[in-house]
Amino acid sequence: MPTPGKVLVVLVMLLAPVWMILIAAVAEFNKSGGSQIASLKTQVETLEKQVSDARKQLDALKAQIGLAQVAMANDLAVIRSRQADLQKARSETLEMASRVKFQVESTQEAAKQAEATRDLRATEKTQEIASKESIEKEVEKLKQEHAEAVEHLDKLRNAFKATLESNRKLLARLRTTKSS
Repeated sequence: MPTPGKVLVVLVMLLAPVWMILIAAVAEFNKSGGSQIASLKTQVETLEKQVSDARKQLDALKAQIGLAQVAMANDLAVIRSRQADLQKARSETLEMASRVKFQVESTQEAAKQAEATRDLRATEKTQEIASKESIEKEVEKLKQEHAEAVEHLDKLRNAFKATLESNRKLLARLRTTKSS
């Protein structure tokens, strides 16, 4: 019968190659794990450098963005100022155009009224000329009538004087005949 020592030796002998394989596997694992850790450490270092570079680039980009925003705000302010100036000029131009349009309309209306007044004056002038001519004809007629009336008056005066003279003579004769 086997003794426990013999069994233990057989077991140890049987397990020794398994232990060797396990130790080799652990050594290999440690060896490959160490290299993996070393490579991971180098990757971490490179990644940390990349992160710091990226942060620096991000800071630079933020600064550039800030400068671009300030420049854009300045440009926008200038553009808005120019737009306000242009709108002011446009409104002044429109106001001047409306004034000129109003002046043109009032001038045209004044011209129409002047033409109407001119036509009225021309009509009045022709009427005045016709009226003057008819009045001149009437004056001439009245002059002729006056001349005829004066002539008739002179005849009547002469007839009256002659009658008065003849009446005086008759009266004087009558007086002389009555006194005699």
